[in-house]
Order: sequence, then C-alpha cells, then structure tokens
Amino acid sequence: MILKGRLVACGRVTDLLDQGASHQVELVVDRLTPEGLDHLRPLTDKVVMQGDRMLVVLKNQQQVGGALEIIRSAKACLVSLNPQKGSLEDLFIREVKGHRSPLEDRA
Repeated sequence: MILKGRLVACGRVTDLLDQGASHQVELVVDRLTPEGLDHLRPLTDKVVMQGDRMLVVLKNQQQVGGALEIIRSAKACLVSLNPQKGSLEDLFIREVKGHRSPLEDRA
C-alpha cells in the first residue's frame, strides 16, 4: 500500500488485514430485557434497537462468550452471530489517519 508516495504496508492481504484489526462481532438478539442489555452494554461498541430485536456490535471476538452467557441468562433469543473482518478500505483509512502531517492536524 502506497500513501503519499511512500510504501506504508506490504504483504499478503490476509496478513495486512489481521494487522491491528479489531475483528468486531455483530449479534442480532430478540427479546433481550432492559436488564440484560444493561449487562451487555459494557461489551459493545454499538447497539441498534428495532422493536423487540437489536443489533449488537461487540468490541472483539473475545467478548462473544460473555455476551452469549448474558443472552442465555436473560432468556433472550440469539438470531445471528457474524464475525466482521476488516477490509482493505478499513486498512487504508487507518493508515491515512495514522500518517497525518502536522499541517493537516492544524486544519
């Protein structure tokens, strides 16, 4: 990957995507109680509610076990669990944000 004429990343796509990626996990949960959501929230980056269902984005894959325990104990229904891998676009954006010049920071 070249940024402003400099090589900033090089390697196999899978290796590049694994570098510094936070592999979030999306869960869709049905009928989670407000108390269950209160317990789940510290593990999440984002929660989107739609009626009785909610999309929960966990911070990383290590949070899955704890989240499933909370969902089970709240007697809620897990509809889906989808690990999210980073993309080359995500990697490029991360690199751009990490290589800003002092002049760009002042703008």
